[in-house]
Amino acid sequence: MQSLESENRQIVSHSEVKAETLNDFCSVFTKEGTLVMPVPDSCFVGNNDNRLEDIVITPEMTLGKLQHFKLDKAAGDDNLSPRLLKSIALPIAMIFPKSLYTAHAP
Repeated sequence: MQSLESENRQIVSHSEVKAETLNDFCSVFTKEGTLVMPVPDSCFVGNNDNRLEDIVITPEMTLGKLQHFKLDKAAGDDNLSPRLLKSIALPIAMIFPKSLYTAHAP
């Protein structure tokens, strides 16, 4: 079993202390809240003729992408399982265009 070096440079061998040390490491990452989404800076340069508009996302396209998901895999950070995502392909296909059009994520 491998040992770890803690933040204060001590060698850690006990399993529980190693888990706590790794957990402390994870605390350097941040997660934005789910109520307020950050707004990215606009980086579009050009006139409106070159804007990406009228993006079409159909249920068939959405389901086609979701077909590649393996149903026996665990849910991701969003806690949505691949099986659930496949079952809600139609609502997802309705949400995506609205989100793109309004520039807001639900």
